[in-house]
Amino acid sequence: MALKVLNCCSELEGQSVGAIASLAELHQESTRAILKSLEGKMVAAEVTAMGKLWKLKQ
Repeated sequence: MALKVLNCCSELEGQSVGAIASLAELHQESTRAILKSLEGKMVAAEVTAMGKLWKLKQ
């Protein structure tokens, strides 16, 4: 599941959990948990007025 989320992050640069979950065909809570576990290691979150936008860490 984590690989699916990472793949979607590479396709959808700077997107919400909902958009990533939809593309990965996973539940939003599962996607959020995966992103939080990878935060700082493989993905980064940018906090905006609309919430966190996730992207691959560079």
